[in-house]
Amino acid sequence: MRKIYIFAALLVTIVVAGAVWVGMSGKSAQPVACTMEAKLCPDGSAVGRTGPNCEFSKCPEVVVRKPTEGNIVLGIGEKGSVGDLDIMINTLVGDSRCPVDVQCIWAGEFKVNVTLATASKSETRDISTTGTPFLFDGHSVSIGSVVPEPRSTTKVAINEYRITLRVAVDSKRDLGDTGTITGSVTLSPTCPVERMPPDPQCAPKPYQTKVEVFSADGSELVKSAKSGVDGRFEVALPFGDYNIQAGGGAVHPSCSPVAVSLQTTTTSVDISCDTGIR
Repeated sequence: MRKIYIFAALLVTIVVAGAVWVGMSGKSAQPVACTMEAKLCPDGSAVGRTGPNCEFSKCPEVVVRKPTEGNIVLGIGEKGSVGDLDIMINTLVGDSRCPVDVQCIWAGEFKVNVTLATASKSETRDISTTGTPFLFDGHSVSIGSVVPEPRSTTKVAINEYRITLRVAVDSKRDLGDTGTITGSVTLSPTCPVERMPPDPQCAPKPYQTKVEVFSADGSELVKSAKSGVDGRFEVALPFGDYNIQAGGGAVHPSCSPVAVSLQTTTTSVDISCDTGIR
């Protein structure tokens, strides 16, 4: 009989302990109400409090992408990347390189139209084997080599070109750098008939007029200047691409706009205006 009492007491103890455990488990399973605070993360986003201890969620990892350098070989119509710089060779603009089986007084030029893009900006422009490296968003881009070499007896097909582009980190340039565009505006022709040898009196003459600098697409007037009696002008501008337009008459003189890429301390440009004399 005593054994029965002991077993009953043990059973009651187990039942009570189980009830207490279930009660505690149910209590801990209740949702936790956190305050509506937010923490600002380095990338500009915000996170709130969460979890049983109402701790702030982890901020997204910020990956800093630095410009990298190296070479990339592309064909016409192909796209590739060097670090954070995407390069697309759009079209062939011209290939006037001297054929390897011909003696030339000029080495010639190879020029393509490319689109350069990073996460923050993009630009489409022409680059050539004779031009200076193009500075774009922390990178210096230039054409290193082009194959195959031209021959006088054959024409290189578009799909045969392989262009090596050199990409370097532009460590010297600051986005606030400025340079100066200098140049001259001239009028020609100045005589109705050209003579051989040329008559010094018929040489192009300096033109004093208004000179306007527009954005690369021509939509915004950036700065105005004026050429002197000697036709010379000078204007200081931030590094970038511009279109320069000299003022002319209602019909003549007629001055065509000139595209200028200011990437160094000083860049020179000549503007020739047509007098209409024939």
